[in-house]
Amino acid sequence: MARANGKIFNLNQIARANLEKWSGILSPVARPIRTCIWKKPELGWTKLNTDGSVDRENAGYGGLLRDYKGDPICAFVSKALGDDIFLVELWAIWRGLVLALSLGIKVIWVESDSESVVQSINGDRPYSQKASSCLKHIWEEWWLHRVPRLRRGNKPWIRQ
Repeated sequence: MARANGKIFNLNQIARANLEKWSGILSPVARPIRTCIWKKPELGWTKLNTDGSVDRENAGYGGLLRDYKGDPICAFVSKALGDDIFLVELWAIWRGLVLALSLGIKVIWVESDSESVVQSINGDRPYSQKASSCLKHIWEEWWLHRVPRLRRGNKPWIRQ
């Protein structure tokens, strides 16, 4: 309860009325919520999780390397140039793989929520000229080992 100009107001009722009044204007585009469960990699594997983000003013990416017990090995974040989410997601994977190589990691499972980037890396989808240099670096440094139990956006990688 609140008092203003000698009147008593129920704040919950005011909040609810304002929410109903403005919800059509202020609510963001809603996407269905997906439940995801992170799983540890198998014994001897390292898992790289990456993500990228772009908004009107900023772009960036990050990632995390974890061992087979799920313990963090190393993490990274960086600002990115441009506003192309495909390239930002691709740079996140590339940067994580470069970091893994520098740490001597040769067997890695890569998880990304960008299905289009994963498909391009696997050669299953066309890509832009801007992405070709980064993709060539990934292809030259890593050999992709495909297995049938992949979830959307996830691929295991082995370095030869």
